[in-house]
Amino acid sequence: MRVSYQSLFQQVNDGVQRSLIRLSDAQRAAATGKRLNEFADDPFAMTQVFGLRSAISSLRQYDRNIANGLPVLEITDTVFGQVTDVLGRARELAVAMANDTNAGANRLSAAGEVAQLFQQALSLANSQVEGQRLFGGFQNGADPFDASGAYLGDSGDIAIQTTETSTLSLNFPGNEVFQGVGVLDGVGIFDVLRDLESVLRGNTGERGLSLKLNLDSAAATPGAAFPTDGGPTDNNPAVGVIDATLANFQAASNYSTNVKVFDSLGDAHTLTFFFRNDGGNAWSYQVATNAADLGGSAADLRQVGTGSLNFDGAGALTSSTANPISLTGLVNNAATVTIPSGTGGSLTFSGTTQLAASSKLLTRSQTNTDGFAPQIARFDATMAQINSFRTEVGARLNTAEAIQERLARIELQTVSRRAEIEEIDIVEAFSDLARLEQAFTAALQVSARLTQLSLLNFLQ
Repeated sequence: MRVSYQSLFQQVNDGVQRSLIRLSDAQRAAATGKRLNEFADDPFAMTQVFGLRSAISSLRQYDRNIANGLPVLEITDTVFGQVTDVLGRARELAVAMANDTNAGANRLSAAGEVAQLFQQALSLANSQVEGQRLFGGFQNGADPFDASGAYLGDSGDIAIQTTETSTLSLNFPGNEVFQGVGVLDGVGIFDVLRDLESVLRGNTGERGLSLKLNLDSAAATPGAAFPTDGGPTDNNPAVGVIDATLANFQAASNYSTNVKVFDSLGDAHTLTFFFRNDGGNAWSYQVATNAADLGGSAADLRQVGTGSLNFDGAGALTSSTANPISLTGLVNNAATVTIPSGTGGSLTFSGTTQLAASSKLLTRSQTNTDGFAPQIARFDATMAQINSFRTEVGARLNTAEAIQERLARIELQTVSRRAEIEEIDIVEAFSDLARLEQAFTAALQVSARLTQLSLLNFLQ
């Protein structure tokens, strides 16, 4: 078969071009360290790489979220430790001053120190991290607690995304930590400090209780009625005494919340407020405590107070009627626990609303100046309360650190998988580059020889 010089030259030229393309690809791979630089290099593999890159970006963002959140949790833990120290010192003073040998000037001096402890606790409750209040919820424009210890924040939960499907809460709303709102048998820290100062100054008075709630305006009237004296759910035959099961009270109510009170001996008693929508803007409530505390059955609650609340069309409380709450005949022989009511009474529902939102207790304040024993018991309760929050902080810190370690492992595995698909062995890349450079040089040499031929050779 006859092969023309023109055909031979074209073949050599094509070979040079192919060699140049292979050399160019090798140079780019050696320079970038990547096998895939364009989608056209390998569409399927590049799709995998894009997915892995996105996963790596998300993993690194989750890690940054945790890194930013850890200082908040660590400072919160420190604050809780300092609050515990404040409460511990106040309790020491209460125990020391309960001795009758410490009276007069000693107690007044201790009262001054307790006033300073109150200010320390207030400052801790208004702690900030980089301008963010630790205990204000979503409210960050001002301190969450005013000078009296009243809560001005909300119940907002500030959380960070730690994985695609999970979050981690960073904050603790101040009304939970310092007022015990939402805490089983919670106790108000500022209430206890304030009451201890009053006792030390010799200022005793009637008990007080103020609740701020929202009662859901969309709540339907329950089908069951509150237990009544001698009614079908009253388990006590005594006239004027209503004992019923927790289920009976719950069936007749839309919402309930607990308040812990302490008697003159320092023993705690739980008051449960059951709120019932009677239709429209009218609500009623009953207060019950463990019947066993008053000589009844341990299986029952005893009604110890009743009242009603009325709202206007905008959901604002317009009037309330309350009967005194009274725990009479305590089996431990403590003095009767009474929270007065009526005009000028000490049981109030200040700020309570009826809005289209879930029913919940927003803030709570309690006054109890019935001697030193209840104060000491209340300090024990508040310290246990803070310790429970501190335990929760520790759990969150452990969770965050465990997630960080897991994210690091997953990121390492994902980066390795992406490298397997996208990157090249650099030693192999330079070896290929050297080989292709030699091949290209050889192709050029062959091409150069062909260019030495005359025009007559191509005409053959």
